[in-house]
Amino acid sequence: MGLLDRFTRGVSAPKVRAVEAVWVESHGDSVEVVGESFYRDALLAATGRRGNEYVRHPVVAALIREPDNAYDPNAVGVWVEGRKVGHLSVADAIEYQGALLRLGANGKVLACDALICARDGTPNLGVWLELPCADDVLQQISE
Repeated sequence: MGLLDRFTRGVSAPKVRAVEAVWVESHGDSVEVVGESFYRDALLAATGRRGNEYVRHPVVAALIREPDNAYDPNAVGVWVEGRKVGHLSVADAIEYQGALLRLGANGKVLACDALICARDGTPNLGVWLELPCADDVLQQISE
């Protein structure tokens, strides 16, 4: 099973399964994912969390453009272990469009380290991506 297959297991769109993931390593700030509350079941499956215990679960995430998204044509879904777990914020999605479009033109998506976290006693889970700034991604994929 390829790297992208781990992100998109069960996804029916052949164009998603036919691409390769490009790994980027970050030495900067984390990028926070939004909309995780809509994907709670996917986050619970990825972490194995039971109840409201503390979670700090490292994963690999893939960023997949969603140009057909009904709410935002610049939307970027965040996928972990074959399940969507959220989206980039509107501002982050716009910032990363150039890099994602360039990768997509070559049949690739962006992959990075990520962390799924939850505080003890709360049902909420959050996802943070270890992504360099978009310009650094463009530079890294050009090399």
